[in-house]
Amino acid sequence: MNVRVCQWMCVVAPVFSRQLENVSAQDGSEVILSCVVNGHPPLTVSWYHNDRSIDTSADFAISYDQPSGRCQLLITDCMASDQGQFKCVATNPTGSAQTQCSVIILPRHDSTDMTSSQISTVPTSGDEVDVGGQAPKFLEPIQPCVVVEGDSCTFRAVVRGDPQPEVEWLKEKLPLEMTNRHHATYDVRSGVCSLMLRDCRQADTGVYSCRAGNVCGRATCTANVVVVRTYFSSPVYCCCLAVYLLLIIVCPVQFMALHN
Repeated sequence: MNVRVCQWMCVVAPVFSRQLENVSAQDGSEVILSCVVNGHPPLTVSWYHNDRSIDTSADFAISYDQPSGRCQLLITDCMASDQGQFKCVATNPTGSAQTQCSVIILPRHDSTDMTSSQISTVPTSGDEVDVGGQAPKFLEPIQPCVVVEGDSCTFRAVVRGDPQPEVEWLKEKLPLEMTNRHHATYDVRSGVCSLMLRDCRQADTGVYSCRAGNVCGRATCTANVVVVRTYFSSPVYCCCLAVYLLLIIVCPVQFMALHN
């Protein structure tokens, strides 16, 4: 009886008996991150990508088997935006522990430009595919955009699929929060979908994705937006530069002339 009480009252802080390991994977392939953690009372497990919580992200399949302590994260169609640090954190009332690893995404053999848009397609299970159906496919993916602060930037893509896929926009793999500066269109007949960012700001810099899905699968194309500051083109900067050049070039020349 005392032994049973002791076992019930025993508390153990989380400890990872198997750590996450660094992974290098080709763009569009499957990536599995796995680790094993033990502790008592039961643990709460959370995952992070580049210090951002991804527990509720639809882009990752996360599982935790409590009896064995195995924690697993699955990326079915990795892309450039998945690169970075992944961290698994286990906690219980007695403490916490963590393990982390690096994921490096390598370009496909037929890709020569890492800054070009990335495309990935994932079919669903065969029992969900209608006869004659076709998973979404991007005929024209979105392209990277470098825009001056305050100007507008437009993404454009063309997608096909049967049945007609639904389209959504994401930033950093999360649903894009639409504001009055965002304008999205989708012509189901032509398959042309677009997203305009008005009055671009530094906060708009990042990785954007256009995702199309139907019962046969889903496809995603991804590209970067870089917002460039306007310092070098502003009138104030040009004026200050002119005064600076006057002080360091003209004034010393005149001073030397007076003393010769």
